[in-house]
Amino acid sequence: MDKNYKYLLLDMDMTLLNFKKSEKYAFKEIMDILGLTYTEDDYVRYSHINDEFWKRLEKGLINRQQLLDGRFSEFAEEWGADPVRLNEMFINNLAKRNDWLPGAEDFLKVLHDSKKYPVYIATNGPIFTVMGRINASGLAQYADGIFISEALGASKPDPAFFEKIFEKVGDHDVSNYLMIGDRLSSDIKGANSIGMDSVLFAYDGIFPEDLKGCKVDHFAGSYKELQDLLEVP
Repeated sequence: MDKNYKYLLLDMDMTLLNFKKSEKYAFKEIMDILGLTYTEDDYVRYSHINDEFWKRLEKGLINRQQLLDGRFSEFAEEWGADPVRLNEMFINNLAKRNDWLPGAEDFLKVLHDSKKYPVYIATNGPIFTVMGRINASGLAQYADGIFISEALGASKPDPAFFEKIFEKVGDHDVSNYLMIGDRLSSDIKGANSIGMDSVLFAYDGIFPEDLKGCKVDHFAGSYKELQDLLEVP
């Protein structure tokens, strides 16, 4: 790389941990507990609804509580259940999961052992769920710090999310940081919003055709490409 970054900010979901696998498990567990027959169509529908709620949160159209209250409302009506209880069940199920993306933990071990960069996890999500999954996976042993949107009081892509990280790290020079993540609407747009360089990461090598107006400084389609980009032996 042309620049010598001092700190790495790593997204968690679908950058390191397999959120989709964990999400499917957590949703299926709800249906099992309620005695309902799980179908892939139900899960896909929920996943789409949840993603739309997160996009609205990222745009500042709703707050976190509205997301948590609203994403199960459609299913609660169909199943004759309380949406708040469904959400609590989902969060509890999700917090147990330790699903890594293939190759992610090996990459983090190499990165950690190289001691080239302090590595910080920078993720959106509720503290309980995020920390449950971090503890279950052992991810914390590879990180110099963990920054969660609920704890910071701001979510990616809000510049305030990153400003609070700079304050806690003790370095406000944005040029010293590199944001690495898979999501244009939060990771890359967030980096753009504060003038930070970014890496759009796709563990499966598949990038979106439309970058939706985002400026991407680097692309990495595998952990090997990411390791090479960071010049970590």
